[in-house]
Amino acid sequence: MRVLMPILALLCAAPAWATPTIEVAPRAEITGPTVRLGEIAQLRGFSKARTRELAAIEVGKSPNVGLGQYMPRAYLESRIRRAGVSESVRLPLRVELSRKTKTIDGEYIAGRVRAALAEGMPHDPRDLAEVRVPSIADIVVPAQADLDVRFAADEDFTGAVTADVVITDAGELVRRRRVNAHIDLLVDALGVSEEMRRGGRLTTAHLMVLRIAQSRLPKDAIIKPEFIDGAIVRRTIRPGEPIREAFLKVPPLVERGQRVRMVARRGDVSVTTIGEALASGPRGARIRVRNLASRKIVGGKVISSGVVEMEF
Repeated sequence: MRVLMPILALLCAAPAWATPTIEVAPRAEITGPTVRLGEIAQLRGFSKARTRELAAIEVGKSPNVGLGQYMPRAYLESRIRRAGVSESVRLPLRVELSRKTKTIDGEYIAGRVRAALAEGMPHDPRDLAEVRVPSIADIVVPAQADLDVRFAADEDFTGAVTADVVITDAGELVRRRRVNAHIDLLVDALGVSEEMRRGGRLTTAHLMVLRIAQSRLPKDAIIKPEFIDGAIVRRTIRPGEPIREAFLKVPPLVERGQRVRMVARRGDVSVTTIGEALASGPRGARIRVRNLASRKIVGGKVISSGVVEMEF
């Protein structure tokens, strides 16, 4: 009898939840995009298999980041019973839901953009002058959200580049932020190997190739040496400085009214005739020429002294 008394006492003191019970809390923080029963309720007295089954039941959609949401008692009970739950369920009048979040640091986002630019660009690293990514603010997102960096399919990764920072949660788009980056490439330009003063005459012997960031290259910078051979310097040009058209007076290779040789080429075939230049022009300039045989006026490009290549 003395042995049975403690056992009877333990049985009488057994907790109420020894009977399988589902007890829904009045407040809950949700991790994923879907509210599941296991996140808002305590499941007591069930086998492990039944607990996993009950915990996975979907009862609604999670609130958006920064917004609260309430689920009324009647709604919750109908969703739970509709899922085939026949066990005892204890419900508050309503459940207040919030979304669990995390903060993605802006510097981390900028680093991901830089890494995506480096992976996507086709340029040789030796041709890069600079890759600029602006400062990016922190982003508050759902706790399980993923971040991806995307570019337009036709992006050439030169100059202004638009990157889309895409935040998804379980495959659903949560947020998209546009980042305007810039890729500055090194390009070739012409400079002088020694200082050239005003009035001096440039020859190809004075020239050297400079590697300059494209964003710093003047619009009238000269990149072909044949265009400036023999040009007169209008202002001092220092080593390391790109030569600009404004710095030079390029002597014309064709004078207005001059008789010129008109050359028309297609493949290996060329035809030559005589014409009259209707304008003066240096090498590379496009001028109009009158064909002296047909009297027809056509356009062409000055390619050497007294020679104009015609356009078919």
